[in-house]
Amino acid sequence: MKLAHINLVARNAEALASFYAKCLEVRAPSGTQGLVGRNSVARQWDCQLGSMLSEITRAGSAQIGEITDFGTAEKPFLIAYARDPEGNVLELEQT
Repeated sequence: MKLAHINLVARNAEALASFYAKCLEVRAPSGTQGLVGRNSVARQWDCQLGSMLSEITRAGSAQIGEITDFGTAEKPFLIAYARDPEGNVLELEQT
């Protein structure tokens, strides 16, 4: 499985992108890899949702609730939420 999507709503997208680049070595996507907009960042990573969630919490975020599977045994669809150091809510999805 791949971590398929992270939706991030930020007051200052550039400052927060800098945080993620520094702490998680995540770069703002360009071209067809993803979209950096005024209010969100969407991108795909080759990792498991649990691994990404661990990286985010080690970098100063807080997990909100548990990882939830909205899919089936044959086709899992995992969702988790966290708050980054600015308090923005991250929605992480893995398909």
